[in-house]
Amino acid sequence: KPFLRGITQQEGAKKNDLKKEYDALVQALGSEDMWFTFRRKAKQFIKAYEALSPDPAVLEYSKQLRWIAVFIPYATQIFEQKESLELGNYSQKIRDMLQTHLEVTGISTICKVRNITDPEFWKDFDTQAQLPEEIKTAAIRKGTELKKVMTEKMSENPLRYASFSARVLDVLKRFQAGQLAAADTLKEYEQIANDLRAEDESYKASGLTQRAYGLLKLLESSEGVSTELDGLAQSVDALYASDQSAPIGWHLREQLRKELRQKVRLFAHEAKLENFKDIPAHVEDYALKHYVKVA
Repeated sequence: KPFLRGITQQEGAKKNDLKKEYDALVQALGSEDMWFTFRRKAKQFIKAYEALSPDPAVLEYSKQLRWIAVFIPYATQIFEQKESLELGNYSQKIRDMLQTHLEVTGISTICKVRNITDPEFWKDFDTQAQLPEEIKTAAIRKGTELKKVMTEKMSENPLRYASFSARVLDVLKRFQAGQLAAADTLKEYEQIANDLRAEDESYKASGLTQRAYGLLKLLESSEGVSTELDGLAQSVDALYASDQSAPIGWHLREQLRKELRQKVRLFAHEAKLENFKDIPAHVEDYALKHYVKVA
């Protein structure tokens, strides 16, 4: 209760003022363990407020509720390097209140996680006019964003993107350990992001479709040699793209999936790949993400 009464954030306060208050609390918490303790108690407070509302007695704490609830996604990005703007665990009334506060205070903008395809993603790398604390915030946000990007990429094609994921985690680890300054962290993240974008666009010069090129990179990673695999990638792409061999709902028919795997194994064997027996499973995982057809 003394802590709650100490929160003096006013409605309409400037984003920078609120951010300074939040940064002060982040500094006071200090460690991840203290953050997890705070987060648990903060959520207990929010649930208690929600349970008692609309009793007039809780109105005294509405300002504190907004302050604490909006601090949670801000601190989650710092301590856990992940996005946390979901308000689904709260009632509609509380969600509306918090969503409005997130937007009014500008914290939703600070915490928003963007993809590398978003032009706003790249603005953080221009640090010339930024203050040290802004550079640190940008480095934290970039770590969160790239972790999310790599989670999505790894789910699509783990063999293709494993090295990128390892690079992101390495930079994040060194930054968290204080071995890398925020500005240097941003430079390393920018290089990774540029390399990742180049990898995503490399299919354009290959003469292959984007899906076929993804298969090619999967096959190359699986094989581990420089064997010419363009033809094999095109054959597998045609196999799963065809409505004859892989019709609507193929992914729900186990016998048909087995037949498709057998054809992929035959293609790989004809291409003289030593690990031809292992390839069908990797290909099917990829196909389930990129070739599923529904009515």
